[in-house]
Amino acid sequence: AYKMPFACFPKDEWVTFTIKVQWTAYGAEKESVVKPGVLDVNTNYKRNKKMISENIVKNATLLIGRNDEMGYYFKFGIYRVGNSTVPVAYNLAGYKEGETINDVQ
Repeated sequence: AYKMPFACFPKDEWVTFTIKVQWTAYGAEKESVVKPGVLDVNTNYKRNKKMISENIVKNATLLIGRNDEMGYYFKFGIYRVGNSTVPVAYNLAGYKEGETINDVQ
């Protein structure tokens, strides 16, 4: 849903992601899409002592999640090109799941 060059990602700063997900509704046979999902992602961080707030994914309509026996799942990551040797480190703090969102505004 979103890509950013690693050089542009805020480094040595706490970045808060607020993610709103409306999971895709699939048919009983798991292949037909009854209703596509919606994804909205906001970031907040400080750069040069100034608070930056960006809406990086704006209510994107897409297929997200599956309704299989394991239920829906969440996957998030920072990826880099396979031949890069630059060290990458990130810490997660305060992760929590919110209430069910029936309609992303």
